[in-house]
Amino acid sequence: MFVQALVCCEGFHIPLPPSDPRHDENHTLQESIYWTCFKSELELRLELGVGNTTCLDLTYPALFPSPPKDLETQGETVWYFYLAEIALRRLGNRVLNYVYNCKPFGKSVDVATIREFEGQAHGLLNSLPALLKPDTPSAEAQDKDHEHSALRFILSGHAIDCFEMIYWPFIFDAIHEGLPHDPELVAFVRKGLHMYGSRIESNEAGFYYRHHARRGLVTLLPPNWRDGVGRVMQMLKYWSSEAKDIASQLEILEDLMRDVPED
Repeated sequence: MFVQALVCCEGFHIPLPPSDPRHDENHTLQESIYWTCFKSELELRLELGVGNTTCLDLTYPALFPSPPKDLETQGETVWYFYLAEIALRRLGNRVLNYVYNCKPFGKSVDVATIREFEGQAHGLLNSLPALLKPDTPSAEAQDKDHEHSALRFILSGHAIDCFEMIYWPFIFDAIHEGLPHDPELVAFVRKGLHMYGSRIESNEAGFYYRHHARRGLVTLLPPNWRDGVGRVMQMLKYWSSEAKDIASQLEILEDLMRDVPED
């Protein structure tokens, strides 16, 4: 998907000289498309478990997309959200890579590194404007119409993701070997459990609602979509002995097709 989007961008892109007044606007749009596709691909690969057997290919670049020069007229709050989401995702992937490479799991984590991750997450959240801070009440944020409540909810979810990954090694050890004697490690366990409680509390409002993007999507599919998916599954089955990731992708499709109701 990411490569295809880049090819499309190159195909439609008409270079403009820096002196052209449209140059900056075009550059901002190109960066936005790049980051949106790149971020989406990383998120999908992580959720679906496709790609290499390590997390090392899920790393964000060190750069950020450039906001437009006329930021105030282009939705300043939305751009803050966009940049904050990228920063939280980047931090989450750094934490995941670090924790994943700690062998044996849990025991080899460095407390100083964990505290550094903690500080970065808190610093990022504290730097957000009031309209986007997850713990800012709507009234205090002067968000009378709740237009930014969805953005706050999304950032809150990303923040909880980060903290859950940061504290998970200590939770893992506590579950398998009991609470440690070190008060500092016990504090990490307590923080991790608090995050799980926060996750439940923040998501409770949507427990009994179907996701708006899933309901009725099957009605948008072409009539012969099952045949097409079946042919792809046959192709994956044919090549599944050649590579492990092909077999895993076939399993994903098989599981999904079992859950799809018959027409």
